[in-house]
Amino acid sequence: MLRATFSPGWPWDQVHRQDLWTVVEWQSAEGTWRTVEGWQGTLDKVEADEAGDIIGEKAWWVYESNLGQGPFRRLVYEGQAGRLIAISDSFYLPEIPGQRSTIEVSLAR
Repeated sequence: MLRATFSPGWPWDQVHRQDLWTVVEWQSAEGTWRTVEGWQGTLDKVEADEAGDIIGEKAWWVYESNLGQGPFRRLVYEGQAGRLIAISDSFYLPEIPGQRSTIEVSLAR
């Protein structure tokens, strides 16, 4: 799951959370990052956590045949064709069915 924390000064009137576009990329053996076509979309939800921080989340399901694969990374754009605003560290998919992993990024503008 992607967990994106919005900066305290996020310009909600200029960049609407519904417009944010998330993408997952995988790294080829040659080192090139490539978009995973089925793993793109808007945030699933945005809400305040117990500390009052505004958090957006996006979840993707993983086929059992893909468990343990990687590296991958998550990107967040201001819109589907918008400016890149966040890139996660690289990660590998969970190795066990039902295991969840959370990838965190901070959104600032």
